[in-house]
Amino acid sequence: MAIVENWMPPSRENWETVVFWFQFFPILTSFQWVTSWYGMGKTSAASKFNIPGKIAWITMEVPGFLTVLYIMNTLPGEIGLAGLPWENKAMAGLFVIHYLYRAILAPLLTPSMSPIHVLVWAFAMLFQITNGLSIGGYLGGYGPTSRAEWAGFKKDYVSGARMELGMIIWALGFFANIFHDDELREIRRVAKRNAEERAGDKGEAGKSVEKVYMIPRNGLFEFILYP
Repeated sequence: MAIVENWMPPSRENWETVVFWFQFFPILTSFQWVTSWYGMGKTSAASKFNIPGKIAWITMEVPGFLTVLYIMNTLPGEIGLAGLPWENKAMAGLFVIHYLYRAILAPLLTPSMSPIHVLVWAFAMLFQITNGLSIGGYLGGYGPTSRAEWAGFKKDYVSGARMELGMIIWALGFFANIFHDDELREIRRVAKRNAEERAGDKGEAGKSVEKVYMIPRNGLFEFILYP
């Protein structure tokens, strides 16, 4: 059953329209080049329109993979497909796994998150839904719908192993992200422990560490931030 007729799941015409205009999204971000305001992270400021960081992050990120899952489960039937090849399901599965970590697990693991302004939250949610429509439509029936299409109609080993090789590269990147995310979380863990120790010595309550930002040096950060 469609949530919004011709949009969720999308008709082919509407999906193609979304994909066409979505490619220009980077242009919309150019305003950040000329302004210092960005209502989250270290640049967030006190505002009655702020949402607590963890709540805002989870609720603005989750709609993306939920949209992909919904379209993948409804679109094939809408357009008369009996099923989808494993490649479509694998690609969607990797996307969902990534966002289960990014959208839910990561914010729950972090010691603290700065508040997020409602405008940032709204635009992020809009991005996630649009991204979900684009990816879900492609994998749900408007892109390749057979193993032959994924293989490029070739039988050689190179084309046949592209998916498997890509999944290995994805896994390496995924676990590298988890490792480096934890390096960032450790900065606030240490800051929180130090603040609690200092507060304990003075008999005071520990101060918030939501605004603690430092440059990490471990892992690949050394090569990225210290060329």
